[in-house]
Amino acid sequence: MAAKKAAPGKALELEILKLVQNAGFRAERNSKAARPRQSDIHAEGHDLTLLVEVKDRKRVVDVGDVDSLRARLNRTTQDVIGVIFTMSNISEPAIKSIESERTREILVFVAAELELLRASRARLLNLITKKRRELRVNARAWFRKGPGGDYLGVALPASTMEFVVGKKSSATFHSATVFAHAALARAIPDTAWGNAGGEGVRLNLSLDLSTLDELRDLFGYLHDAFGLSSDGVFTIHQSDACWHGVGVKGLLADLIDPWARYRAAGMDRVHHSEGISYFDQFRNGWLAVTTQLRMPDGPKSHSFFHQTDLYIQLPGIPVDLSPYLELCRYTGNEWAEFQVVHGRSTRSKRLKKPIRLDVVGTLVRTDEDRDLGRWIVGLIARNPFYRRKRLPRELELESSPLHDLLEIELILCDLKDHIAETSEVDYFFLQGFETADAQFVQIIRPFGMWNKLVRRNGQPVPEAEGSSMPIRSVRRRKRVDGRRLR
Repeated sequence: MAAKKAAPGKALELEILKLVQNAGFRAERNSKAARPRQSDIHAEGHDLTLLVEVKDRKRVVDVGDVDSLRARLNRTTQDVIGVIFTMSNISEPAIKSIESERTREILVFVAAELELLRASRARLLNLITKKRRELRVNARAWFRKGPGGDYLGVALPASTMEFVVGKKSSATFHSATVFAHAALARAIPDTAWGNAGGEGVRLNLSLDLSTLDELRDLFGYLHDAFGLSSDGVFTIHQSDACWHGVGVKGLLADLIDPWARYRAAGMDRVHHSEGISYFDQFRNGWLAVTTQLRMPDGPKSHSFFHQTDLYIQLPGIPVDLSPYLELCRYTGNEWAEFQVVHGRSTRSKRLKKPIRLDVVGTLVRTDEDRDLGRWIVGLIARNPFYRRKRLPRELELESSPLHDLLEIELILCDLKDHIAETSEVDYFFLQGFETADAQFVQIIRPFGMWNKLVRRNGQPVPEAEGSSMPIRSVRRRKRVDGRRLR
């Protein structure tokens, strides 16, 4: 004999019970918490207690429904929060009642939000947190209107740097490559400082996101909660080309239309996925976001992100863990934990013989508060190891290997001493590499220097003033690409 189907109201109640339990709450039906009246669901978890009512009907939630739940709340302890799930909507008078009488919190989930929860396009705990904050801080009953996220409106930091090639400036430059995966950076914070035998701790989070809005929402959350810098760098890898850029806004702009990048690079065929990484300083450590963008299979399919991970590396476990706990909850990683980073995953290696660079362009800092205008802080240069069979012996590392350097045509070289854009030097040279391991991506920071200042603001510089400080202070018989330093 076939099992009887649950009545419509009961079926929705069971569905909501499952949603609440999957969000990490201990929940039960037919609670007696609001005696003598019975409630649909009672839930506890995440330091919250919920009294849940389920409305499976076409009629909207009205003032009477709100007052009825408020009466039940008044028979419970003050920490209990009232929640209504409805297959319909909520009336304006009911919204005003919730906003005007906030001694007992009441949250309402309407049909559109329930559909997002069903499709896993929203997380229940995130919606509860957002609704409570809006009600407490702004006296506003808030409702999610779409799957984009709560932090889409956060103003992300604008980059204070730009790449200059000839007379053209842009936020990115592209390079030929052969399926390399490394990302180039201008700075790698040292989390090993003061840590004997290790590099602090790391928090690894796997993220379930698929759209550009969801990726933008993640960056909005990170900036709102922790603060991103304006100097973060990103790398996008395709089969035959890669793009390097500065600033999270530049990354999001480049991801809007990948085919525009491909056409500009002269590519008519591409791999089915491109690898994306973003690297930035994070308080006294660093963070990296890595993801894959799947390209459309045909005219009726859409691109989507997958295999997205967030890494945060710090010198030690913070005293205040609450921001990280909230981050874990927001991203659905409630069971995440800090892991100790044993040994050295960040390495710095100098070349035995510095190599003179073939410079293609410059990275210029554009801060308005610079006293002397625009400054060159990095270089776009031809990679001297591109398509070679092997690296110099001093660059062969057991940990944090640098083999991807053999497959990238252009590198972003950080300058240890900056120079005004209006100045002129005789040449630049590469001194070595710093590297860090972010699990699914290798972070590489090439660093170098300039030899001698030739002109300043169009005027010749005396010989005694022209040499760079590092070279002038070690005027021994070193050579740059076979040439003796003067």
